[in-house]
Order: sequence, then structure tokens, then C-alpha cells
Amino acid sequence: YLPAADRHGLVLDFTRGIERKQQLAAQIAELYADPNVADAGQATRAARADLAALEMEQARQQPVVEAILQEQAAVILQEMGLAAGGAAVPPVAFHLSDLPLAVVVSPRSVIRQDANVQIDPDLPLDEQVRVESSIEAAYDVSALVVGLGGIGTYPTMVAESSALPWVLEVVAHEWTHNYLTLRPLGLMYDVSPELRTMNETAASLMGKEVGRRVLERYYPELIPAEPAVPVVSAEGARAHEPLPPPPPAFDFRMEMRETRVTVDGLLEQGQ
Repeated sequence: YLPAADRHGLVLDFTRGIERKQQLAAQIAELYADPNVADAGQATRAARADLAALEMEQARQQPVVEAILQEQAAVILQEMGLAAGGAAVPPVAFHLSDLPLAVVVSPRSVIRQDANVQIDPDLPLDEQVRVESSIEAAYDVSALVVGLGGIGTYPTMVAESSALPWVLEVVAHEWTHNYLTLRPLGLMYDVSPELRTMNETAASLMGKEVGRRVLERYYPELIPAEPAVPVVSAEGARAHEPLPPPPPAFDFRMEMRETRVTVDGLLEQGQ
């Protein structure tokens, strides 16, 4: 029942709090890692106190912020025709959470996910490397420990982030997985790599579209600005040579496709 302006301000204040928490955590970790700091506990006392107070405030705000974002996403989904009886089905429900890491295992001769096992999110980096190395040595496979952005439980789990556009995208992405669970594409998620790819692709496209529409409706100031086009008068155009065309923009999808095709070619050669 908060007014729209209060909702907007609370969500943005919450994301700024997350950013501050990340800064404090990084500051504390840096002091503990510095061999020149004799007493890291004393050196980080103030920062740890600030972090604890901020975490308490964030815990108080989080349920309200989650409810606001859930409702905003649901409004967009309803407008897109994905509602029954005036509500999105299933209802949008998520929690910002610490997510586990995942060990992804693939054969060395082909790009294929043969296993995806969740592990402790607090596992130190050296232990992550040890897990990868031990699996690779034991089974002659390729193993990689990766972070997760979200998990399609219900309510879904979304990684805490100060980047609100990313959070909105993941909320919609994971909701789509739940939506598809009630349909053949979701029920057959693990039947084949192709069906899993189709499911994830659909969720990714949906996440981007819904996330963008929520931003446009409720947080337009967070939409990236379009590049400015220089204005040149007629006199200026006659007096100067034409400007060289700008370099082509980086195309992530094209570069990833080229990378994949190249890797597949190397694998076919036994490399």
C-alpha cells in the first residue's frame, strides 16, 4: 500500500545498500589479506560494525522490496497476456539469497554438460580449484566451478546484486522456468541437451524482455542512455570533411558464435 514514489525510493535505496555492503566486504577482505596489517581484527572493527548494522537494515527492508518487485513484474506479465484471473500464473515469487556454486562437468572431446552439482557457496577459491583438478584427474573430463545467478525453485532464488536491471532480468528468467514447468518444454528439461538449451534460451529472451519493460515503467532513469548524435550545421558540414564512420559495436552473440565454432573445430581435430 505504499505510494508509487515511496516504492521507487525504497527499492533504489535498497540497491544502494547492497552496493555499500559489497564495498565494506571488499575493504575488510583486503585488510585481512594485507601482510602489512598486524591486527586485521582491530583494523576492520569499524568496517565490520558498519557492515553488521547495514545487514540488519537490509534484512528489515528486503521482504518489502521483494514484494514491490514481484508486483511490478506481475503487472508486466499480465499486460503480456501471461495471466489467468488477473494474476500471473504461477505468481511471481522470489527471494534474494546466497546461492550455491555449481560444478559443471563436460567431456574433453565435445562441449556438453554431463553433470551439474551444487556445492557450498562459501568454498574458498583454492578449494574450488582443488575440486576442479581432482575431478579432471579422476575422470579425464573438463570441470569448472561457476557462480549461479538464480535457481528455479519456488519461490525462486536470485543472487543479491546492486544492479537492479540484472535482478529484474533474473527474476523474470527464473519465473519463466516455473511457467514452463507446467508445460512440455519444462517437464522435459533433462531429457536432452537440445531441450535444455531451448528452455534456457526461452527463459533468457523472456527475462530480457520483461526486465526491460519493468525498467521502462518503474525505473526509467536506469535505462542506458542512447549514444548522443552530434549536430552539425549546414555551414559546418560544408566546411569540414565528413566524419569517419564509428567502429562497429561489439556484438556479444556474434563473438560467442565465432568462439564456439572455432572450439568445435579444434575439438574435431582432437585438440
